[in-house]
Amino acid sequence: MKRFVALAAATIFVFGMTGFPVAEETANIYTGTGTGRNGDIVVEVKIDGDVIEDVSISSQQETAGIADAAIENLPKIIVDAQSADVDVVSGATLTSNGIIEAVKDAISKSGAEPEAFTAQAVEYEKALTPGTYTATAHGHHSDITVEVKFSEDTIDEITVTECGDNMHISDVAVDRLPSAIVENQSIAVDAVTGATFTSRGILSAVEDAILQAGGDPMAFRTTVPKAERGTEQFEESYDVVVVGSGLAGTTAALAAQQKGASVLILEKLPYYGGISQTSAGAFKYATTVDDDGESQYYKYLMQKSVGLMQEDESKQNGYPDEASVRVLIDQAPVVAEWYMENGVGLINNEMSDDINNRYTMGFYMFYDGEHFEPDNCAAAIEVLVNRFTDDGGKLYLETPAVSLIEEDGSVTGVKAEGPLGDYTIHAKSVVLACGGFGSDPEMIAELAPAYAGETVGGTGIGNTGDGIRMAREVGAAVYDDAYLMGGSGQTFITDADRIKPFADAETPKASMDVNPLGQRVNSESPISYTPAITYVNPDATDYYWAIMNEEIAHTPTYSDAYYMDEDHALCEYMEYINAALEEGSPNVFKADTLEQLAKEINIVPTTLMYTMAHYNRLCEQGEDTDLGKSANYMIPMYDGPWYAVKADMEFFGTVGGVVSDETGAVLKDDGTEIPGLYAAGETSNHKVLNMSYSGGVSVAENAVYGKVSGESAADFALNE
Repeated sequence: MKRFVALAAATIFVFGMTGFPVAEETANIYTGTGTGRNGDIVVEVKIDGDVIEDVSISSQQETAGIADAAIENLPKIIVDAQSADVDVVSGATLTSNGIIEAVKDAISKSGAEPEAFTAQAVEYEKALTPGTYTATAHGHHSDITVEVKFSEDTIDEITVTECGDNMHISDVAVDRLPSAIVENQSIAVDAVTGATFTSRGILSAVEDAILQAGGDPMAFRTTVPKAERGTEQFEESYDVVVVGSGLAGTTAALAAQQKGASVLILEKLPYYGGISQTSAGAFKYATTVDDDGESQYYKYLMQKSVGLMQEDESKQNGYPDEASVRVLIDQAPVVAEWYMENGVGLINNEMSDDINNRYTMGFYMFYDGEHFEPDNCAAAIEVLVNRFTDDGGKLYLETPAVSLIEEDGSVTGVKAEGPLGDYTIHAKSVVLACGGFGSDPEMIAELAPAYAGETVGGTGIGNTGDGIRMAREVGAAVYDDAYLMGGSGQTFITDADRIKPFADAETPKASMDVNPLGQRVNSESPISYTPAITYVNPDATDYYWAIMNEEIAHTPTYSDAYYMDEDHALCEYMEYINAALEEGSPNVFKADTLEQLAKEINIVPTTLMYTMAHYNRLCEQGEDTDLGKSANYMIPMYDGPWYAVKADMEFFGTVGGVVSDETGAVLKDDGTEIPGLYAAGETSNHKVLNMSYSGGVSVAENAVYGKVSGESAADFALNE
């Protein structure tokens, strides 16, 4: 049953209740629980006789920014409707469903039947004061400012005057939402897929403007019907179809086109660029060789080390694949030169160190003199897309591929669904570059079960394993020992972390980080992207504890994890701790003794005390012989008070996908190729990654195997 019906006079009807069984006790408060996006949502519902008097949320762990609209508005909507049978708040579906479930649970505990609530109409007054109003709300990592022009009862015009969120991603929300709000006279329009934070920022700013004009935002929450997809049938033909428009996909498309192939890119999201454009935009290449003549970069990739295994040299389950790693190393400089020839800006940093100076490599960084993180990689992809389309390439947005076309064991095209209808696209070869599976809980549970229940942030909303699923349907082999990429945990989420989800700009590097058992298993600095492996909790969400005393807690925190200087200093970390303690956060603890702190966080006290004592001995000797932590941050901790701050793991991608060789060709379980099918990027990246994600390697794999797979697909198509 829909909760709102808009009339010509812009009234909104909500629903009350009649004739349901009521518990003997009246005017009581009942507690209910529902499941939100990040965990349980607990509500308290006050019921007096046959009336829902109040709904309040007493406990929730939802994501700030995304969940705000549901948390702030849905309780009032339910009270006004006198029913929990209401629509979800746009852009906050999982949170809304959790609140609705919790309210129904509370109503049931009162002795009533939630379904027995029936209709009673309520009218909201618009009552706007005409004029133009300016309002600001926070988006993904920037403030969004809007100017809204009102008449007495209508929203006449909306202009977004300022938005600093990710280019391409935020652009779609900025372009679409203002006109959608005006057209529907509603701030209940759907958020733009993949741009939820920016969408919510725009909607919140418009709501603020309505309040400034003296209006009631509830009068502008009429439900907007979803546009129905068209029913036309399209049939097209190309030499090569590329599924996905991230760095790997756009690189593959342009490479295939420059080989002489006709090429189409299919992208499921309303913008191109995928999750690649949220990266730092750096990729490594080989610069030096050891005395035995072997590339240090090769050794680094083949012997990638993790946590307590940092000094080990091991190759797990046959990965990485030696031939694939050789191609990555050999082709990285070639691809960089090719990028520059096609107008992409790159800086060449010829020497860099990794893993405590054990390996020396160079790295290229996307940079055009204008765009900085997080937009530098997005700007590079824009150059590739413009070059591709200017030369006749086709790009279809909001057109997800749903299956591969197979004939006599070969892949000969793609079935897709677009806004106007269904597509049958014939092709001589197909490149799958449509990301990993981090936003598909079922695929995580299947392919990376140790990470079941974890979520991948950033723009990973499109990474639902589409390429893996489609390839498997035509017989492709799939890596069954996958894992999630994660740079580090986050104790507090700030804009700096939203810009760089792979880094932690706040937590002092001089803290001592321990797993839930109280053991130190990973270097705090350099982290080297290994927490995703070392802090896995199979039976709970992945996290670790940052342990520090008062001295360390007063460390300055910065706006950028890479630039820790006075110009980037924000405040002392202690300010975050004090605010969290004052709010009663369940993730921050303080104690006078280390023993008491251990009890607070459910760690055996002797374990934590031993770990700290051993860590202090390493600090005193000035060298972390266990894990290789930088001496700059080896500061012993003796005296309290002590603090423990929970660092929830932040994941930004997956390692695994379909099995492919050094040419990008997708393989069957028996090792033979599937003719006409190629893969690159997170759709098939395990072949160059071993025990952990490696910084600068993922972008390199996207770049190199994007170009390699695109050229292989073109060669196959043109020589068929």
